[in-house]
Amino acid sequence: LTILYAHNNNFGPDVLRAFSTMLQRSSTLISLGLAYNKFGIASFQGGNTNNLGSILNNALQINTTLTHLDLRGLGFSAESLNHLIIGIGQNRSLIKINLDDQLFDNAA
Repeated sequence: LTILYAHNNNFGPDVLRAFSTMLQRSSTLISLGLAYNKFGIASFQGGNTNNLGSILNNALQINTTLTHLDLRGLGFSAESLNHLIIGIGQNRSLIKINLDDQLFDNAA
């Protein structure tokens, strides 16, 4: 598997944790699109949002094959997005990432 798009499926936070585990183990995935799911919405079925940014941060630090990542409109908190950005900065394979349409109560 080299490309996986799972846009707009109403996936909750627990599914993002599973995708993060997959990223840590994958040696072939180059493009992952998860736009417009509900990963950052704690009230949505599927778990709480605690540590989502840190979990993705860890996955991105470990993964060495991913070149494209689409995380538009996920509803991440400013704190989660800050952790995610740290992971992006430490990843050496990503060449394109889309974080459009993040909505915050407070500025990141």
